Order: sequence, then C-alpha cells, then structure tokens
Amino acid sequence: TLGRVRAYHTKIMVGSVHNKRHQKLLTLLDEAVKLYDPSFLYTTIQLNKNVLTPLHKDKNNVGLSLALSLGDFTGGGIRQFHLNGSSYKDIDTHNKFEFQDGSLYHQTLPLEGERYAFIFFFHKAGFNSPSPPLLEEILFNGMTKISLNESKEPDVWVESITNT
Repeated sequence: TLGRVRAYHTKIMVGSVHNKRHQKLLTLLDEAVKLYDPSFLYTTIQLNKNVLTPLHKDKNNVGLSLALSLGDFTGGGIRQFHLNGSSYKDIDTHNKFEFQDGSLYHQTLPLEGERYAFIFFFHKAGFNSPSPPLLEEILFNGMTKISLNESKEPDVWVESITNT
C-alpha cells in the first residue's frame, strides 16, 4: 500500500512505510492520475500482483475508486454488481484507468498471465486530517464519472453512495 494509510489502532492517516522505498513509483502513479483526472481525490493506492479478490464490498473507501491494471495478461477485469445485485457490469482496467464503486459488491475476474493492479481510493480516515476535503467533494467527484446502467434511467449506484 502506498500513499497515506490509517495508523494501526487509530483513526489518523500517516504515510505508508513503503512510500520512501517506492518514491519514484508513487510519484509516477500520482502524476498519471492527475493527467487522467486532476479533480480525483484519493489518499491511498493499493497495489496487487495477480490477486483475485472474492466478492466483497470495500468498508473503508469513500466515493469511487480509480482502478488501473498493467502487465501481460488476459481477463482480470472487475465485475461490478448493481445495488440490487441482480445484474452486473464487467469493467476492463487493462492498460487504462476506470472508475468503480467499492461500496457495491465487486470481484476480480479470472486472469491468465501476470497482472499488476493499482486501486486509488479515499480512505474514510482521511477526514481526520488537518485539512480534510468535504464529503460532498469526494462523492460529487465520482457521481458524474461512472455509469453502471446502460439505459437512460438514473444509475442505482448513486443511491448507494449517498446513503453510506
């Protein structure tokens, strides 16, 4: 994990112990996110190599997450379920940034090859920092950036985000 993380047994965010060792990677990832979307606010970057996450919800993430995966692989996307759980959308993050809603059930799809996944998210403990952003900034930041609904009806994920 890079960026800011919650200190063990506290609600305070501190720099990850890995930041210094991987400063060049941290800087490169931060610059890439700023180029993709300068308004996206995040505290933490989760890095995974060939990890297949089971069906789950992210309990500490606020707002949308931004995902990117790199490597020589096939498959390995994110299956994002709608609020009602009866339908889903597969999100391809291979060599590109894509938003996903961690407050809804999601999982990693099977993959072949070597995959490095980078998940950028705002940890709820980030609101305990000296100059925290407003919750509305974090939520609004994502509301206009993701659509899980192929129809013209309002997206079901908006209700999930605003009710957390």
